[in-house]
Amino acid sequence: MARPIRKGLGYFPLDTHFMSDRKIQRLAQRYGCNGICIYLATLCEIYGGNGYYARYDSDFCFDIGFTTGQDETLVKDVIGFCVQIRLFDSELMEYRQILSSVGIQQRFEEISRRTAVRIDTDINLLVPQTLSTDKNGATKAHAEVNATESTVTVAKTTANEADSRVIATKTPVSATITPVNINGNIK
Repeated sequence: MARPIRKGLGYFPLDTHFMSDRKIQRLAQRYGCNGICIYLATLCEIYGGNGYYARYDSDFCFDIGFTTGQDETLVKDVIGFCVQIRLFDSELMEYRQILSSVGIQQRFEEISRRTAVRIDTDINLLVPQTLSTDKNGATKAHAEVNATESTVTVAKTTANEADSRVIATKTPVSATITPVNINGNIK
């Protein structure tokens, strides 16, 4: 029996210059080791759960607080500050109650490129997004890929009627992808 496809990751890389990152320094200056601990526990929840995001619901802060031994209100404050200093994407947090970032999604794609798990296009921060309105008037974000058209040339050669071959030549399709956030703004 085959093993089921795991949604989350078993590990994630932590850069050796993690503490030299200005955002992490700001977090440490404001909340000390507790802030760093809460941020790392949140990353573990993101990578271990869905792999590239976590739902920020009513239980999330309690769970992280329980894991780290911190007060739930402190966890809520630290996560809010992480969004403010852009460790997490503010639009995903505000409109979808999801914790993720471009860096998190890049690391997820790098680690899981051999698996069938892909980032949901509605919360993907790595591909361009366009906004459209459905028949009910709701606005939805859609991934957009700009690709140039390719031409296919087909030539029929015959040596005799019994032996005919078709030779097809394809030109490669090149895609240009510009990073855009879910509101359609270029990053």
